[in-house]
Order: sequence, then structure tokens, then C-alpha cells
Amino acid sequence: MNRSRSSESGRNAGGGGRWSGSLQFVVLVAVVLAFLIPSLAFFAVQSLSLEQRARAALESDLRRHARVLSAALRTPLWELAHGNAEAIVRATANDERFVSISVVEETNRQSFASVDGPADRDALIVGREEFIEYDGKRIGRVLVRMSLAPYLAEDQRRLRESVLHLALVFSVSSSVIVLILRRRVIRPLARLAQSTRRIAEQDLTTPIPFDERDELGRVAKAMEGMRQRLLEAFDDLKHKNAVLESLNELSSDWIWEEDEDFRPTYISPGMERLVGLDKRTLLGKPPWEHGSSLTDPELAAHRALRVAHQPFRDFELSHVLPSGERVYISVSGHPVFSSDGRFCGYRGTGKNITERKRWEAALLNSEARFESLFELSPVALSVTPEAGGSWTTHWNEAWFRNFGYAPEAVQGRGGDEFGLWVNSEDRARYGRSVLESTPENRLEVQMRRADGTIRQVSVFGRFIVAGGERQLLTVYDDVTESRLAEQAIRALNASLESRIEQRTAELAAAKLAAEEANLAKSTFLANMSHEIRTPMNAIIGLTHLLRREIGDARPLVRLGKIENAAHHLLGIINDVLDLSKIEAGKLNLEQRDFSVERMLLGVADMVRDKAVAKDLELIVDTDHLPPMLHGDGNRVGQILLNYVSNAVKFTERGRILVRCRMVEADGSTVTADDTLRIRFEVSDTGIGMSREQQSRLFEVFEQADVSTTRKYGGTGLGLAISKRLAEIMGGQVGCASAPGEGSAFWLEVPLQRCDETPWPSLPEDIEYNLRVLVVDDLEEAREPMREMLLSLGLEADTAASGEAAVQAVQRAAERGRPYRLVLLDWRMPGMDGFATACRLGELAVGPRPTLVLVSAVAPDLTREALSAAGFAGFLAKPVTPSALYDALLEVLRPDTGVYDRSRVTDDEAALAEYRQAALLLVEDNPVNQEVAKDLLSAAGLSVDTAADGVEALEMAAQRTYQLILMDIQMPRLDGLEATRRIRQLPQYASVPILAMTANAFAADRERYLAAGMNDHVPKPVDPEELYAVLLRWLRLSGVERLPPIAPEARGVAPAVDREGGDSGVGADTVIDWPALEARFADRLDFAAKLLRSALDYYADTPAELERCIAVGDLAGIGRVAHGLKSTGGNLMARRLRDTARQTDLEIRNNNADEVLRLAGELHGLLDALLAESRRWLAARDVNERTTESSEEKQS
Repeated sequence: MNRSRSSESGRNAGGGGRWSGSLQFVVLVAVVLAFLIPSLAFFAVQSLSLEQRARAALESDLRRHARVLSAALRTPLWELAHGNAEAIVRATANDERFVSISVVEETNRQSFASVDGPADRDALIVGREEFIEYDGKRIGRVLVRMSLAPYLAEDQRRLRESVLHLALVFSVSSSVIVLILRRRVIRPLARLAQSTRRIAEQDLTTPIPFDERDELGRVAKAMEGMRQRLLEAFDDLKHKNAVLESLNELSSDWIWEEDEDFRPTYISPGMERLVGLDKRTLLGKPPWEHGSSLTDPELAAHRALRVAHQPFRDFELSHVLPSGERVYISVSGHPVFSSDGRFCGYRGTGKNITERKRWEAALLNSEARFESLFELSPVALSVTPEAGGSWTTHWNEAWFRNFGYAPEAVQGRGGDEFGLWVNSEDRARYGRSVLESTPENRLEVQMRRADGTIRQVSVFGRFIVAGGERQLLTVYDDVTESRLAEQAIRALNASLESRIEQRTAELAAAKLAAEEANLAKSTFLANMSHEIRTPMNAIIGLTHLLRREIGDARPLVRLGKIENAAHHLLGIINDVLDLSKIEAGKLNLEQRDFSVERMLLGVADMVRDKAVAKDLELIVDTDHLPPMLHGDGNRVGQILLNYVSNAVKFTERGRILVRCRMVEADGSTVTADDTLRIRFEVSDTGIGMSREQQSRLFEVFEQADVSTTRKYGGTGLGLAISKRLAEIMGGQVGCASAPGEGSAFWLEVPLQRCDETPWPSLPEDIEYNLRVLVVDDLEEAREPMREMLLSLGLEADTAASGEAAVQAVQRAAERGRPYRLVLLDWRMPGMDGFATACRLGELAVGPRPTLVLVSAVAPDLTREALSAAGFAGFLAKPVTPSALYDALLEVLRPDTGVYDRSRVTDDEAALAEYRQAALLLVEDNPVNQEVAKDLLSAAGLSVDTAADGVEALEMAAQRTYQLILMDIQMPRLDGLEATRRIRQLPQYASVPILAMTANAFAADRERYLAAGMNDHVPKPVDPEELYAVLLRWLRLSGVERLPPIAPEARGVAPAVDREGGDSGVGADTVIDWPALEARFADRLDFAAKLLRSALDYYADTPAELERCIAVGDLAGIGRVAHGLKSTGGNLMARRLRDTARQTDLEIRNNNADEVLRLAGELHGLLDALLAESRRWLAARDVNERTTESSEEKQS
């Protein structure tokens, strides 16, 4: 098939090629004739006018030359200069066109000069005579004779050139025209002819190319559309044929056709498949010539019907197959007539009805079987035939046995007639369910036996066809015994349910008791925490004060032990409370931005003394972590503090390394929501653990070994709490260790990257790629410092000892690439930092590098002592990027005023470097305003105050502040809306705005950030936390820093003897007076000022609170409670603060009854606070007057 199609295509292509060649020949002949005929006409015309043109040109030249010679010979002829005349004539006669030139004098008619030219004298000669005049007198004449032959030759040459040009133009034009015609006409026509032939040969698969730029392209496009439509029609026809064939194959019928003589001409293949007859035995023979089960009259009637050209349906025939099997066929046909009414034959369908015949026979047999089964069935049955709406029931033998009726008593009667149905409604309901063909028409009814007993019977009915008619078959199932058994089971279940309810009540009571016990435990823990923390605060605070006042060494040592024991006990209490919160599911995470470096330094500071005491080196490696992350930094720090504390506890010598790095999750370190997977790892060189010991870690009250508790102490809660905290944060913890090889505890936790101002780069005037040498005996300490230096754009090398450092410095100087800076560790084996500095000072190299001493233990040396030892600065370990940056600026740019981080650790003192910054404090509560303003002023900051959001907005528009502290709930305009409006001012797009409020829930902080605030400072304000937050945001905002103020310049307030006077307040007070006096130890005047402000501000508040309670004004109670939260915290009135917080929380939960109850408590506590304040102020005034009078007497 493929070969025939290929050859056919080849013939088509060949025919198209011959057609194309003949067309090209015709076009070429037409083009040649189109150019040749005009060219020949042009040549004939030019040839006929050749002599005429030559003569005209000759006469024109003859006239011109005669005139020229007449003018040229005038003077020589006048002067009779024969020689000159001869020369002029000869010069002219040298032209091949001249035959001769003669000059004749006019007076004597004699020849004056005569010259023969080179022209052919046999050709046609034309002469002209011209007179020569001089001053108006005719003195002679010149006779010029020229030959026509040169002109004829020139014209012939030009004619030949024209013919050549025409031939060339003809050749080029013919080629271009033929190419154009071949491309634009011949080829498209050839393709059209070839496509037309393919279509004629029913090849519709090849598309017809077309180009719509000309008429042939549009014709081709039309033919392509025709081809596509034909192809679609052919495909549709093929599809229909295929469908028809498939239907024939799948159908239970077949198709047949007969001619006008009733001879079959077509029988579809389905007949052979369905019947098994060979259609070849049937083709060409009328149906009555085949064997049939019909009688002769039936066949004659059928034949007469066909002869009359009438349609027929379901004409049944039978045939005997060669196998001996008889098949039955049913055929239907319809006559077919031509358009002129002529009978053409029959067309119809046939089907195999053998199975139907078999089923009909089987049905007759089944009815007989049904009769026997009905009668012999052990189940009670009845059959009611449906005939004209009347019902006559027939019962089987089993029914008579079960119900005890005699056949003659019920035959011909309905069940309701002889009392079978106890309730007539049941009979009607069953009839409706059967007639309506309900899917589930099984009913349970009461029926009466012949002896009068009532039985519970399940009846079920369904219509069947039996004996050729529709009948209702009903099944009767006596379920009396089953129902009695079910009643017994129900009674037993009721008894079991009663027992279960009793057990459930007992379990509920046990659960309630457990919950009450759990609540009691939580209440006990909370009370114990409060009761234990209160004396613990006193113990720790008084111990700290006693250590400052006592100078004797032995009591100082004992006080130090007391303080350490108190801190240890406080840590155990915190662990127990954390564990209790975790188990109760009440531990909430605080999601906020935090500084990784500050968190790590806080951990290091808390274990620094213990590490120094054991001569352990603490190293921190942040490995290019982002400086700011978002998450619960406090909980991360708590876990790391536990790890580092354990490392210090179980390590006797060596080092402790805290390493932080990003790890990959699913092939990336950053997820789609900008979340980082951070791994914190604390490794040590301690005693290590076995695998069996590690398996017991991270469990409550478990340690690696029982002996561990006896030797090192501890409760075993720290690691368990760390694991629970990590899981709450979505992270995990783990440990790797081996006995004698140290341990590595790690924490992996997801934290989000947050936008923050990166740490500034070094000033531009510091030499780029400045060479720095890092000297440390520990590789873990050297490499992080080297990476930090490289990230700052410096070139850093390392040395592992003092000797190696001296050699490296000397080699670098000899090579002309000296080190500008050397970071020198103090405690190294062999040559320590001071000895190395001495050796470096003795080297004969120049310039000498600048030395910076690096140590975990700050030597008790002044700046002058360090300078005398050769050091230009000091860098404390663990080294962090910011500490290294400041140390570099201090030694490389001492004029920048960067403070020394190793010596200035007080945030309050560090804030003095931003004393030129302008701050705005927005607070409506006078007491809170005084507290915050005093704290900020004490740190050396310039502060303006605003009483509400409106005033703050006005002040911000008039002056640009570097930082704004914003209260949230204020009259006229609250803090959130005020922040939004301030952010709209151009100069406040990036100014830090910090929220100051007692609402410290996570949802509240999210609202603050959404309004445009940067951070949150909780109330009551902790001075250290306030200073830390202010310092961080002033640094990030890029505020200019001034040189630090010397400690002596800041001044120290004199101590106040708090034991000298009696406040007049008992122990059971609202205000914690010892805590208040301890908080304002150096500023008791300010504490008195706060109390007086509270008395003025809250003078009318108790009456206002009474009014709100009386009318149920929850909003008014909420405003009062919000103000009392912060006031109670500032005045150390903790009960008042806690009650106000609880009131605020209940208002949020819309618990009106609880709010009114708490408001009553607030009223009483506020009255007590005001009374205590008055008594304390009165007692203080008495003490001051007494002191003044004593001083006057002494003076």
C-alpha cells in the first residue's frame, strides 16, 4: 500500500514537472517574442534613416569648420602669409573626414593655399564654400570638401552598440521576468495543478501551500479551505462508517437488503456472528426457498405481503445449522422505491430470537416449578393475583400449619374477613406500602391464629409475574419468640447502662478531684513562688548592699556564698515554675525582634565569673548570622544559658565554644516565608558522657549519673525544660558526647529574618585590605576573629603562639608587607600576650604594628598601664562583631570617641553618648510621665513630654525627634492612631517609635507593629530594659555619638539611710515600701514627688470608680484599670497592679460580673494606696524637719 502510494506520488510529481516545464517554455517564448519584435522594428527604422542622419551631421560639421577656417585665415590672407595659412589649413585637413581644403584670393582668383585630406575620395563628397572678409571687404574664399563615409561608419557603429545594449537588456530582463514568473506564477500554478490532481485522486492529507499576496495565493487559499472541508467530510464519513461497523459488530441485530426479485444482495457481518449461518448460503435466494418452520399458508401469506410491496415486522423463521442446532430469526423490512416510484427491493433488520424462545419455554417450566415450590415451602406464603381490582388469596401448606386454619374456612376469603388481622390499620398500612412500591415494605403486625392467640408476625410483600399475570407474593414470619428474647436483652442492657452511668459518675468525680488537685498545685506553686521570691529578693538585694558596705575579706567571702546560694535557689524556683507552665500548656512564646549578639553576650556575662574562676576560655562564633532575628530570644537564651552553665560545671580545663550557624531545610537555608533554621551548639572539653548516660538526658529530674548530683549539684530540670521549650518553638535539641572527650549540646529552632540596619562598615579613610594578625593558641578562637576581620574588608592572618606571631611579624616586615594591627591573646602557653608584646617591641622593624590585648579576663590595668606594656587597646572575650568593630575604631581612629566595651558595660552610661539626641515622651498619666522622664534624664538624654496623641502630633510637626516613646491608651488620640499620623510626616519615616504600655500580649504587640511602631517597652518600666532598648534603637537609627562622659563627671547621689525613719506603715500594706525605697535609693525626693503626683491625679478616682460600679460602666472601669496597671508597677503596689491587669483582662473577655467584683477590690486598694502615701509623706516631712533642727542646733 505504501509503495503504490509512493509511486502514485512520484507520477503526480513527474506530471507536475512536465507541466511546469512546458509552461516555462511557453512563457520563455512569449518573453523572447515580446522583446525580439520591437527590437527588429527598431533596427529597421534605424537602418533606413542611417544615411540621412550621417548627411545631416556632415553638413553641420562642414558649416562649422568652414566658418572656423574663414575666421582663422582672415589675418594670414590679408597679410599674405602663405606659411601661416598653409599651417592652419593643414592642421584642419588632418582629420580623416576631410577630402581637401582650398583657399583662393578674391582679387586674382588664384589658389593661396590648398591641402588634401586623408578621406576616401571614392565615397560621397560634400563641399562648402565660405567667404573670407577683412574690415568688411571680401578678400578671399575657402572651399571645404568632406567625405560622408566616416559619418556612415560612425552611425553604423553606434547602431551596432545599441543593438548589443538591447540584447543585453533583453537577456537580463528576460531572466528576471522568467524568474519572477517561475516564482510567482509557474510554481504556484504547478503546485495548484499537483494539489488538484491529489484531491481528484482522494489524497486529502497533504496541505496546499498558499500566499495571500496575489490572486494565485487567494485561489490556493480557497482550494486549501476546500481541501480541509473535504478532509473533514471524509473523516466524518470514515467516523460514521466506523461507528456503523462497530454498531454492526456490537448490535444484537443485523442489516440486510434485497433486490426487486427478493434476492438478498447484502447481509451485514453481524448475522454470521449472531446466528452462525454463512451469509453466502443466503445471498441470491428468496427467503421462501430456504427451510423454515412455518406452514405453507404462513409462507404464502408472507410472500403475498412482499409481492404487494408492504412493510412487515417480526416475521419469524427458523433454520437448522450444520451442527444440528435450530436457531430462530425475527426479521423486519420496509420496501424501497426509487425517485420515479419504481420498486427497488427491501431493506430491513434481523435479530436472533433463539434465546427468547428458550426463555419462553423455560418460563413455562418455571411456573410449574413455582407451583411446586410454593406448596412445599416451609415458610408461610400466600399469593394474591391482581385481576380487575379484586383479590383472591391462595395459601400454602406451611401457612395453614402455622396459623391453624382449615383450608375450607379461608378459601375464597380475604384475611380481614376471617379475623386474621388484629388491627385493621395494619392491614391498610401494609396494602399502601405494597401498592406504593415502598423500597422497604416489611412490616411487623399482630395476627390472630385459629385458636385465638395473638402472634407477632413480620410480613413482607412483592409483586411477581406467575402464570402470565401479576401476583402479590406475601411472606409471613412469626417473630414472637424473637421479640420476647429482645425484651430480655433490653432489660439486661438497661441494667448494664445503669452500672455504666454509676461508673461514669465515679470517673467524673475522680477527674474533678484530679483537676481540683491540679488547680491546687498551680495555686500552691504560684503562692509559693510569690512567698519565696519576696524573701529571696530581700536576701539578694541586702547581700549586694552589704558587700558594698563591708570591707573585711572574710565576711565578703561568706556574703558571696550566700548570694551564690540565693541565685542558685532562685534558678531552681524558676525552673520548677517553667516546668509547671509547660505541663499546664500555659507557656506563651514572645515573638519579637532580638539581637543575636546581645543575647549571646547576656549568656556569656552570666557564666563569665565561673568560667574565669576555672580558667576556661569562652568562645562565641556567630558564623555570619543576621545580627537581628525574630522570635522568642529570651527562651533561646534560656536554653543556651542552661547548655553553657552545664558546660562550665562539667569542664575543668580547656574551652567552651558557642557556635551559631544556619542549616539547610529541604535544600535551602531560607523558606518561602523568610524563616531561617538556626543551629546553636555549645561544645566543651569536659568529662563527657557514655551512650547509656545520654539516653537519660532531657527527662524531668534526670541526670547522667546519680553521682553527678552529689558532685556537681543540680536538679535535672534544665535539660528537660530546654527540650520542652524547643518543641514549643518548633525546634529540637540533641547531644553528642563521649567519655573523656567532652560534649556538644545543640538546639535547632526556626527563626525569622527581620529587616534591620546592618552593622556599619569601617570609615573610608581606613586603609582597605589593612593587614591584621590574630594570635591565639585556640583555633576555635582564632578562626572566628579572622572571619570577622575579613567581613570588614581587612586582610587577616593567624598565629597559634607568641613565638609564631613574632616570626610572622618579622617576615611580613622583611617582605615589605608589614602588619598594621596585631590582636594578641593574653593567656597562652609558653610566651603569653605581655611577653609577646615585649618581644615585638624589641624587633628592629618599622613601622611597628599596633597591639590590642585580647582576653576573657580583663586585667586590672589602667589605660596608661596597657600603653606602657605596648598595647593600644583591650578587647574582651568572647569576641563579637560589634565589640571587634569598636576596638578597631578605637585603635585606628581614636578621634571617633568609640567607648570601650570591655570597661563600659552599663547601658545607662552608654546612653550618655547620645545625649544630644532629642526624645519625645508621650504619656497621659502624670505619675508614669514623671517616672519615665526621670529615668531618661538620669541617663543624660534630652526629653520633651506630651500628654496625649494630639499634643504629640503637634510637637512632632514642629521639631524632629530622634526617638519617640508612645503610650497606647490616651484621651483625644490614642497611641496607635498618633503613630500612624506621625509616620505620614516625611521626617518620621524611619524614626524609631517605641510602645510603652502594660498590655504585653502577643496580639497587642502585633497591633503595635502594624501601626508603625518598632518595639515595645512593658510597664512597669524596668530601667535596665528601657536603657537596653533605647541604646539598641539609637544605634540602629544612626544617631551621632559623642565622647563618653567620665564617671566622675556624672556624679553619684549620696546614699539615704532608709532605716532612720518610720514610715508609719505596717507590713500588710498595698505599697511594698522597702522595694520602693530600694528602687529610688538615691532619689527619694523623686519618689516623694511621684507619690504627691499620684495623690493629685487620683484624688477623684475613687468616686469615679464608685459611679462606674453603680451604673455598670465597664468602659469607664477599663480606663481606670489601664492607668492603675502602670501606676501600681511604678509605685511598687503589686496587688493594685495585678488586680488592674486582671480587670483589664476580664473586660476583654466581656465578663461583666467578674469586672464589677474586681472593680470593688480596685476601689479598696486605691483608697489604701492614697492613705499610705499620705502617711509616708507626712512621716518623711517630720523626719526632714527633725533633721534640719538637729543640724541647726549643731551649727
